Amino acid sequence: MKKMIQKFYNKYIVENLETNESNQDKDKTKGFVVWKLRSILLAFFIIWGLSALLIYPFFDDWSERGTFGDTFGAINALFSAFAFGGLVYTLFIQRYELSLQRKELEMQRKEVARNGDQLEEQKNIMIEQSFENTFFKLIELHYTIVQSLSSHTGGGRAAVHGKYVALSSALINIETKEQLVSRVNKVVGDPMFSIAHYLNNIVCMLNLIKKHSRNLNQETKDSEHAVILFSQFSKEEQYLLFYYFGCAEDERVRDLLPQFINVQELNHDAPLHYEWLYGSKRNNSND
Repeated sequence: MKKMIQKFYNKYIVENLETNESNQDKDKTKGFVVWKLRSILLAFFIIWGLSALLIYPFFDDWSERGTFGDTFGAINALFSAFAFGGLVYTLFIQRYELSLQRKELEMQRKEVARNGDQLEEQKNIMIEQSFENTFFKLIELHYTIVQSLSSHTGGGRAAVHGKYVALSSALINIETKEQLVSRVNKVVGDPMFSIAHYLNNIVCMLNLIKKHSRNLNQETKDSEHAVILFSQFSKEEQYLLFYYFGCAEDERVRDLLPQFINVQELNHDAPLHYEWLYGSKRNNSND
């Protein structure tokens, strides 16, 4: 109980006493300044009054008093010069203080700009980290989807290989671009090979890289993440992507793949199919 009372005393009573003493010191200082100013004004008033009383009895004529007052003209000019000099000095002091204020404001602006750059850098780091996390999670999801694929030939990579074999067999003796597009869409949409989720995930990854490259003012083909992504695809998967994107009904999906890679590298064995699906885009880009 004594400890609690002592703690209360130290925390509240002593703090209040220190605060009161500080306030009293401030009041004393303020009172001293006011008293000093009043004393100076009173002294000037007394001197001015005494000067009149001392000069007035020695002269009977006002003209003599005026002549005597004129003798102080040089002193008045001197004090006027002092006053003007004090004014000029005050202006220089103000100018110096303003220059200090400008320097301080300039330092503050630089500090604010530096803090803004740091915040922008932290923002970019957070955006980059968010992109990296999302990108590699999508790659993990890609492998999970591949493992979950199934068909009559097996599951996982075997299902992808079965899809590749089925598509290769369906594209024999194709004579026109319309036939090519029709057969590709028929095989890709075959429920026996359910790869829609697999393909949609790849489209999401490509769009993510495209958006990130645009934020960095970078060409999508120069993105290291695009290189990482396409290095994950087997030869069979690249073959499927070649035809899926080239024959997609959605124009945005159809134009997506050439932004990342030379599409001809995905299927060297079908130059005619490349001309049908991607040749016009290549020629237009060269023009």
